[in-house]
Amino acid sequence: MTQIEVKQFWMVYVEGLGAPNVKHDTLLSAQREAERFLRENEQRVFVLEARMFCERELSPISWFQTIPPKGG
Repeated sequence: MTQIEVKQFWMVYVEGLGAPNVKHDTLLSAQREAERFLRENEQRVFVLEARMFCERELSPISWFQTIPPKGG
């Protein structure tokens, strides 16, 4: 599996409320949103970290592992 540098991000998922759609640039930002959701919904809230992604280059689908930015 190839590693290429992709900006790391986090998303917040509230159990039972559908897919997340906001990318957070920092873990702290995602944690704050998770706490806000918890106060409003009282359901289990997950902070998800992007670890891998795939994309189609020319033919087969290629998988890549994300890595944190240098110095981060």
